[in-house]
Amino acid sequence: MTIDPADAAASLRDIASVEQRTRQTIFYATSGWILMLWGAVSASSYVITEFLPRWTAPVWGIAWLVGLVGTVGLIAGRRRRQRTQVRADWRIVYAMVVLMGYAQVFIAVLSPTYRQIDAFQPMIWMFGFVLGGIWVGRHFIGLGLVGTCLILLGYFGLGPWFHLWMALVQGVTLILGGLGLRRIGEIR
Repeated sequence: MTIDPADAAASLRDIASVEQRTRQTIFYATSGWILMLWGAVSASSYVITEFLPRWTAPVWGIAWLVGLVGTVGLIAGRRRRQRTQVRADWRIVYAMVVLMGYAQVFIAVLSPTYRQIDAFQPMIWMFGFVLGGIWVGRHFIGLGLVGTCLILLGYFGLGPWFHLWMALVQGVTLILGGLGLRRIGEIR
């Protein structure tokens, strides 16, 4: 039995398509867990610092450490579970690091108030999600735009309730966004 070259090419395209969808599913699942982790970490940090403002610096320092260690652990776990070692595309990670570096430079130069920083930093992450969505999917774009709108609503409209609003917005937006990414990954 001979295989027609056109049939062989079609089969190879189908295999490549399945492989690409599998990679994307794994990416969405891991990204979903990472978003849920950061949602829980940032929401709890906003609540703690609302009621214990003197502890703001150590609470956020610990939160960043927990978030970073958890993120690295989730990524490492994903890489261990993959049967083949696929070369990772680190451009998105590099872009987020550069984005946060520039955010810190802007904060140093502009000297904003704590309230402005509490709105600015999460909006930078939301901006990063929008940019990341250009590469990996429109779900990230929607997540970034909704998060930004909710942050602005709280910043301009909620006065003394802003930090508790941010706990709710960051927690719910990132956790629901993470659940949505996991669901999208399962559907594909």
